[in-house]
Amino acid sequence: MSRLTVISLAVLALSACQLWGQAEAQIRIHCLSVLFHPVPTNIQTVTYSLELGAVDASLGPPNGELFPNFSDSVGDFTSLRGYYRFTASNRQKPFADDFIVEIPPFVDLNGNGISDFFEIGQGVPTTTTGGLFEDTGIQGGSIQATWTRPANSANGIVQMSMKSSILKLDATFIIPFEILEYAGTFEYTPGNTTTEGSITFVRVSQPNLSLAGTVKFKKDAADLIDLLPGSWADAAGKAIPYQGYLSVSSQTALIQRLGSNYEGLIAFDDGTFSRTGPVFDLNRNIQPIVWDLSIADPNDFDANGIPDLSDSTLPPLRPRRPYLSLSRSSNRLLFSLLGQVGQSYQIEQSLDLVQANWTTVLSVQLTNETQVFLWPPPPANAFWRARIP
Repeated sequence: MSRLTVISLAVLALSACQLWGQAEAQIRIHCLSVLFHPVPTNIQTVTYSLELGAVDASLGPPNGELFPNFSDSVGDFTSLRGYYRFTASNRQKPFADDFIVEIPPFVDLNGNGISDFFEIGQGVPTTTTGGLFEDTGIQGGSIQATWTRPANSANGIVQMSMKSSILKLDATFIIPFEILEYAGTFEYTPGNTTTEGSITFVRVSQPNLSLAGTVKFKKDAADLIDLLPGSWADAAGKAIPYQGYLSVSSQTALIQRLGSNYEGLIAFDDGTFSRTGPVFDLNRNIQPIVWDLSIADPNDFDANGIPDLSDSTLPPLRPRRPYLSLSRSSNRLLFSLLGQVGQSYQIEQSLDLVQANWTTVLSVQLTNETQVFLWPPPPANAFWRARIP
């Protein structure tokens, strides 16, 4: 048998070792603020313009954002709020005040816990909702909004009919709106009390915009994990601090499990993104930008029905499996052992694979990930393997 065959068999024997620990899940974030692009409308000889934003229009130009109108139960909201600025070509000054519009009712056709309204892959059929805007009157002005957005598109149309007797307004504005979503992978190492790893995101429909960094979750229960504060970097390397969005009742930022899916809220510090980045040119002194975070984790090492992301009954992590390669240098053999720093390994030798009488010829604790050892050549064909004792 040739020496080349000996080396090949040694490598194949090593590759059969089983290892668990590293896992990969799919992760997405969906912005719960919506971007509206202003479009003027003409009625007879008058041109009307409606602009929406997160900041009181008296403090600066509207940035196009309406943000979630949360109730006391975090995550439970049915409308967007912000401010509007209304101008007309026959009026000398614009009028600006509070603005609230309902979004389409919660629908989740793919069962991932995310409202289809905020998910690019899911469409929004024609749906009519209501709303109110302040006009200095007792009852305020009324809004009727008709929404539609095709599946696999970030862009939709809302037709807003606004009426106000105070402003003498009865006009319909056809406004393009845009939702924001990032998708990527979460590579993690599970533990019994925490799970941590790295994420890489790209913006859906605009892949030149990205986010990357590390993330860590604390395991509170099989169905609950807590997102710990951290920071990601955008494509330009700018740090984007984040934290779980705190529940009003429990003051915790819990991510809930639904089967193999996880869903919860994540908040980014106000003013950290630009409009060409993940969200908007904020410059506003209100709540942070809130996103819905979802994770699909197919990993279940112990097959108990709980994904490894939140499973607190996992077996201990096995050390990294060794990989042994062999080469010749002059009249010596060179063993190259790849493994885990600090772990002890044994190199064993056998003169044939039929009897497979393995004897330890070298014991070593790695101080580097890869270490090289010199060994005299055997008088006849031989086989080697590396193993964890």
